[in-house]
Amino acid sequence: MTDQALLARDVGFMEHEAPALAHGQAVNEAVAIAAFATATFPASPDGFARLAGHQLVARLQSFALHVRRDLELRDLRGLSVADGRWTYSAVTYETSVWTIVNRILHARSLHVRMVDRGKEVFSNLGDCFVLYAVVVSDQGGWTYFDPLGLVFAYLSQIPETQTLPTFGAG
Repeated sequence: MTDQALLARDVGFMEHEAPALAHGQAVNEAVAIAAFATATFPASPDGFARLAGHQLVARLQSFALHVRRDLELRDLRGLSVADGRWTYSAVTYETSVWTIVNRILHARSLHVRMVDRGKEVFSNLGDCFVLYAVVVSDQGGWTYFDPLGLVFAYLSQIPETQTLPTFGAG
């Protein structure tokens, strides 16, 4: 290598942009999670519902990563899930957003429980929907939570950040 000057470029984000970036990415995932968690899927055959369930699990993992970053960067840890779409009395739902996202990030197992409920939408196939999600991690045993309740708790309780600057062409 010679002693000539090199042209350098910084690509990514700077420290002051990190909270807005994490928040923006969490919000994008929250929208998708809300859509999957409130949809009715055909129960039979269950292939489509399984594909949607896998998408929801992947979105929950990404959401947890960005929420955790946002909460750490802004030192906000007291968010609570107040309600969800469904209540199933056979399980106890976790209400701490911090606990849920940490368990998702340390998950050894993460799945959504989908249940059938008659034939209101798909009269020839039957209906199924997401009842709750379950995560098992090295931080605790079986943790049940409502995906919609989780995203609503985050979206309704965390303050907005300043938006990232946008750069136009020309």
